[in-house]
Amino acid sequence: MPAGPGGVAALVAAIEPFDDVEPGEEPAVTAAREAREELGIDADFSIAGRRPVFVTIARTTGPDQHTDVSLWYLLAGSPALPIALDPREFAGGRWWTGPQIEAANPALLDPNMGRFLAKVRGQPRA
Repeated sequence: MPAGPGGVAALVAAIEPFDDVEPGEEPAVTAAREAREELGIDADFSIAGRRPVFVTIARTTGPDQHTDVSLWYLLAGSPALPIALDPREFAGGRWWTGPQIEAANPALLDPNMGRFLAKVRGQPRA
């Protein structure tokens, strides 16, 4: 899957259906709503369409353990796109380049970020 002329977008939106999808709501509609509510942007699905490009399943830790199923969408964007992070959801944020993601401390990112980045770049899975 091509990443588009601007490279890989550094803001990645993952939705967890049991937390965010409203009853009767299609997941792509949820992704667009969450992008608007939490990032202050209109979701641009022009790179990969309105279907998830990546799905992850993980068991959470802590007192309320459960299984999270996350649908990952690839949204077009650039560092010039202003974002307005919801302070109830984020303490801060910034745009990352692909090389910055690869060089980052893995504890700072979702554990599946490397696999997602490889997928959108069209590389074989690790």
